[in-house]
This record gives sequence, C-alpha cells and structure tokens, in this order.
Amino acid sequence: MIFDHQTDMGYLYNVIENHYMKLKIGITSGCFDLLHPMHVKYLQRCRAACDVLIVGIDTDELMYKLKGKYPMFPAAERAFMVNSLECVDHVFTMNTLETLEYVCNISKSLHKKVRLFKGQSTYYNEPVLQVEGVKTVFIRDIEVPDSTSKLLECIQAKSNG
Repeated sequence: MIFDHQTDMGYLYNVIENHYMKLKIGITSGCFDLLHPMHVKYLQRCRAACDVLIVGIDTDELMYKLKGKYPMFPAAERAFMVNSLECVDHVFTMNTLETLEYVCNISKSLHKKVRLFKGQSTYYNEPVLQVEGVKTVFIRDIEVPDSTSKLLECIQAKSNG
C-alpha cells in the first residue's frame, strides 16, 4: 500500500498500530529512480532483517532540494515500482527528511521494535538520521554501482567504449 506524505500518514499510523502487533518494523528510504538490481538486493536484505518493511520514497521536490536535480520518474511512479516488489510491505512518500523521523517515531510510540536501514553512513552529505529508541542498521556489501547516477555513468561508458 502506498501512503502519501500529505494525506495518509494517520492511516499509516493505524495500519502499524492494528496490524503489526509484536512484529519488528523495518524502515528505509531513498529516491529509487531507475529501479535496478542493487535497489532490489538492498530492499531484500532489509526485509530479511525485519517482519514488515516500510519504504519512504523521496518526493521530486525533496530530490531537487538535496541533489539540485529532479529524478527521471515522478515520485508516484517510483512509489508504484517499489511497492510492486514482494519484499516491500508499504511505501510512503516523503517531502522532508523529518517525514522519515515521523514514521520511525510512530512505530516506536506503538512499542514496536523498529529498525532504520541505511546503505551508508551519510545521506546526501548529511549524517544518517538517528532516532532515540530506534536501532540504525547499515546494509553493506551491495554490489557497485550502488546509485542510479553511477549506473548511468557505467551505461554511458559502455556505450562509448
């Protein structure tokens, strides 16, 4: 199920509260533009470490704010693609990094075991979010290229080469 950051966060709260008693909640986020095998492997590894995986998709506006450019696919389409993966239980769009903290705090306030998954220790040159009472787990050893930008560079190099 896909939750919109502007209208559906209360519904996401109810889903977490009513359907996931005593389960370990996993939360991660990213752009997920041009979904590729490394994205899927990362999400599968996140899901293997929890009972329920909730994925935040950066909105187009947040990506522009963080990277100075818009993603190739709009947030709704990226959310649709990620939500279609078997390893993902729910998706929400996030227009600020605080939305991620909000979802972590929802889960924590409901006395859920929460794990925040990240592939690296920084997020667009900012330290990864730390939420009191939420364990941050780094999912390492994902094959290179580990970003869409690097994937595009590899494609470009192969086509020129």
